[in-house]
Amino acid sequence: NLYEISYYDDNRVTDLVISGDAHLFIEEGLDDFMEDESPVTIDASTNTGGVDLNMDDYNQGITFIGSKGSDRVSFDAYDDSSTSKGPDYGDDAFLIVINTAGDNYYASYASGTLTHTDGDGNNILKYDVGGAVVSLGNGNNTVAMEVTELDLTVGDGDNFIDIDTYGDTDSYINKERFDENIKIVAGDGANEICVDVYDHFNDDVAVVDITAGDGGNIIKVESSNSDEQVDVTVNTGTGSDAITATGSSITINSGGGNDTITLVGIDSDFVIDDVDVEDGSIITPDGQDISEP
Repeated sequence: NLYEISYYDDNRVTDLVISGDAHLFIEEGLDDFMEDESPVTIDASTNTGGVDLNMDDYNQGITFIGSKGSDRVSFDAYDDSSTSKGPDYGDDAFLIVINTAGDNYYASYASGTLTHTDGDGNNILKYDVGGAVVSLGNGNNTVAMEVTELDLTVGDGDNFIDIDTYGDTDSYINKERFDENIKIVAGDGANEICVDVYDHFNDDVAVVDITAGDGGNIIKVESSNSDEQVDVTVNTGTGSDAITATGSSITINSGGGNDTITLVGIDSDFVIDDVDVEDGSIITPDGQDISEP
């Protein structure tokens, strides 16, 4: 009974180790007995059955080391600006996830940073964070994130990636801490990548850099703000790619394949820096074909 643990132990658990070969499901939130205002670690690396855990009302930082099975976790990390343990040094809430096996599911929030590493598998990531570095192995991964600054790498597979730079963390994150910078590298496969950029920083230029391998990719870069300055670069391998790029500066490098590329300029200084397409067509928003003969 987690209530009894929290009542008698006064929230003193900072390190939780989960072992064994059975699947562990804890319905109640771990925040009922984990220490407040202090980073905690949950280590399930010796468990082979997988875990299902949540922590939805917690300050500071959480480190999760996954099991050898399939895990399902929902963790929220909030910065506490007025702690009883001493001075606060800004938004230092964080999430660290380290996993090597399983088809895992994550749905978490952190007003600060996320560092996530996962092995091969069909993983699902749903995050709302300030800044993130994410590395996933091969598999049909799904990544849906609201994030300002992102460095994302996924392996081979039919990956679905949906990134929005305007999220709930907007009212919490330190605007001086994160640049509006999205970098995505995806391996071979039929990848679908969508990035929606929103102007957080007025005169600053947002940067979107996407590289996808062979296999026929669908790539969309959009802007929710017509005044946004967006520098877009897209590189793809062979295959029939469909690329829509919205920006103030656009560079496209596409390998062989019957590609369709749509370019949308969003300010008066819009320029097409470079378009390199072996096969296919380049279509402007008004329907003009500007492909080289």
